[in-house]
Amino acid sequence: MEVAIDELFHTFETAPAGGHAVQICKKDQELIASVSQFARQGFLKEEKVLLIGSQAYLQAIQASLRSEGMDTAQAQTTGWLVLFDAQHLLSQFMIGDMPDWARFRKSAGTLIEGLQPDKFRVRAWGEMVNILWRDKNAAAAVKLEEYWNMLGREFPFFLLCTYLMDPFTDEPMSEGIFKTHSCTFFSPDFSRIEQCIDLALKELLGSTAVWIKKVFLEKNKGHLHEIPRVQMLVSWLQRDMPISYKKILGRAQTLYKTGMPNNFKPAGV
Repeated sequence: MEVAIDELFHTFETAPAGGHAVQICKKDQELIASVSQFARQGFLKEEKVLLIGSQAYLQAIQASLRSEGMDTAQAQTTGWLVLFDAQHLLSQFMIGDMPDWARFRKSAGTLIEGLQPDKFRVRAWGEMVNILWRDKNAAAAVKLEEYWNMLGREFPFFLLCTYLMDPFTDEPMSEGIFKTHSCTFFSPDFSRIEQCIDLALKELLGSTAVWIKKVFLEKNKGHLHEIPRVQMLVSWLQRDMPISYKKILGRAQTLYKTGMPNNFKPAGV
């Protein structure tokens, strides 16, 4: 289910074994800050921490941890922190465009098993699914999420996945991605983007905007708890309002960059 951002740090604190969370970020800085907090909470609770990401992210996360006084070199030496390159790990289990379970179990499973989850609490963060999705291979991302769940049934650990998505410019994320997770966190910016879309609708369509938003909420009420609402709104506008879609999104993007009136009331709520 989709969970408000203010519950994110609580989940990071508890990180229950078998949990599989996903966070949708809009900006690199947001991802780095979030994963750093995730790792920091693990160290405070004497948990083994595995970070699987690009070198750029791994370096930025380590820098953030060091700025808080964390000795990342010592943590790696003593085995409390394990860093692994996401592209290198992908190369170990991808066959063509899709991940292979046997290879994934051998490579990623060995990493998890090496952290001794039978003796220590373990938490892991992975960027590999985001790399696949950014490469427009959503099917592989979903399959990899499913493989992580299979591995989670074999070993007790908590997994956090992160994706970068800009609702203004990126293609909608696959519903399958969200359905493979126990909880979903989304960027605080997404609520603001939805407000910008509401205002753009009101400016371009007048009072009809309220009716349009009510239709959207009614048609999608059964799925709003599974997928970020702003993504569903953008997808719905693209599908059901193809003539006005680009104009609405263009105006909303301008409002997002320049700011919104303080007295604005969202349409349809």
